[in-house]
Amino acid sequence: MQLKTEKNKDRIYRHWIPSKAQGPMIHDRIHYRLTSIIVRWVLVMLALAVTQTWAFDSSHALWNKTLKRHVKDGLVDYKGLKRNSIDLEIYLKSISQSPRSEFDLWSSDEQLAFLINLYNAATIQLIVDAYPVKSIKDIGFLPHAAWRQKRIHLWEEKISLNHLEHDIILPGTRHLPAVHFALVCAAKGCPQLRSEAYTGSLLKTQLEDQGQVFLGNTSKNRISKLEQILYLSPIFEWYAEDFERVSGSVKNYLTKHAAHIFQTDLSRYKIHYTRYDWSLNVSEE
Repeated sequence: MQLKTEKNKDRIYRHWIPSKAQGPMIHDRIHYRLTSIIVRWVLVMLALAVTQTWAFDSSHALWNKTLKRHVKDGLVDYKGLKRNSIDLEIYLKSISQSPRSEFDLWSSDEQLAFLINLYNAATIQLIVDAYPVKSIKDIGFLPHAAWRQKRIHLWEEKISLNHLEHDIILPGTRHLPAVHFALVCAAKGCPQLRSEAYTGSLLKTQLEDQGQVFLGNTSKNRISKLEQILYLSPIFEWYAEDFERVSGSVKNYLTKHAAHIFQTDLSRYKIHYTRYDWSLNVSEE
């Protein structure tokens, strides 16, 4: 009877596993994958338990760890991150458990650092889930579908990247157009993804540095004295109102913040916008 029972168990097990996966090596691989899934689930559940008890980590340590490990010179090792995204997942889970009442107690710099990090982390997670892709625009069937997907858990709601950027972040930062140099859309044409998390205590310095890096990138912004043309990223066209609001014009903003880069009187120059490179900001594998 015992032998018959064991045979039945073996028959059921073999029926569940595809015929090509009968060998010992395949069994080991399946066992490894199942174990990995279970371990990942346990870690995420533990993270949820912790974040329900403790205040949100305003140092953004897990996001910082992810950036330092997988981002170099603005390019992301998506392949490596897809293999080991547990820190990113736990970080986003911890945000989903952070109440609005706690957020409201933070300084404005802490709030903005939190929202920028959330936008960038959610964008990277979106790419990781879909990888391999050549562009964020390849995700979904309709144009701009990636930005419309309600994937972000924030304050007991599920929201999209569009909602986070245009309805939560930008309305409160009209006086600070430098935020456009910090929000990253996982494309080579967008500002460079920093290899560190934004924090409230360092935010002003980090945004200033982001602006200098972005403005100094000649693939996005450059000047032709021979042609008398100022070639600028389309970001200055899309969000012109924000730069005009604080400086009167895009040229005035650049004169104030990038005079050492362009080193000339910009008032005489015509503005042409460069082509936005939507290819993925992926590091070479």
